[in-house]
Amino acid sequence: MAVKKALAKKGTTDLAPVGLFESLVDDAGKGIENADKDSFAVPFLITLQAMSPQLEELEGAKAGMFVNSVTKELFKTLRVIPVYFVREFLRWVDRDAGGGFRGAYSPAQVETLLASGEALRSEDNTQIMIGENERLSDTRQHYVLFQDASGNWSPAILACASTQIKKSKNWMTLINNFQVKIKEQFINPPSWARIYSVTSTKESNAKGSWHGILIAPEITEENPTALISDPVLYALGKKFYEQIVAGRVRVQHEDLEQGSAKEDGDDEESF
Repeated sequence: MAVKKALAKKGTTDLAPVGLFESLVDDAGKGIENADKDSFAVPFLITLQAMSPQLEELEGAKAGMFVNSVTKELFKTLRVIPVYFVREFLRWVDRDAGGGFRGAYSPAQVETLLASGEALRSEDNTQIMIGENERLSDTRQHYVLFQDASGNWSPAILACASTQIKKSKNWMTLINNFQVKIKEQFINPPSWARIYSVTSTKESNAKGSWHGILIAPEITEENPTALISDPVLYALGKKFYEQIVAGRVRVQHEDLEQGSAKEDGDDEESF
């Protein structure tokens, strides 16, 4: 009943004759039972930079906007629900050497590579290199649900590397410090219990300028805590979380390289 009410509220009943509505709800999700994690592509939500190829490929694209790496849909602002967090070091071949993704490593694995000498820190301690043409990029990956232009909530990944690592840390602090009072006690709700707004802003350092992200709880007069009140939306976040933990979500990191442009002031943070 909750699903039916949620769909009706969005006007989804307009998509089919009334007589088919019950069947649409009863048969929801059927037809792809044999699909595994390699059958789907979880998109990245990428901040467009001045040299991003989408500025020429997509009508209306501008630096500072966000793009869905799979659907190519553009956004000026994102509404997201954080569901899961992973910190990995992504191994990339430099673009002038052909480019390409070569795997993901945990922080512990990178420590092992550094201890063995297979990986080396750069002299300024801003990058970790493997040979002359490959580097390990410290990347904070936020698995989220995001709302598209149709009002639907879908899985995606908002990745923070280089200058945006601080933004990821601040976001994690917001999530960790958020508490709600239930039955005379304060608890930290799961990360998918709150909606956040993501916008972009112009940033710069001595090496250049770029568009970074700003993340804040979606606080309104009607909802001063940004806490999710829709049980259907809450359940959707929990389901995505369970799929990730069960290993049923595959990340296509190649989309991250092909869809983004290097920041003018790009430097890797040490860890």
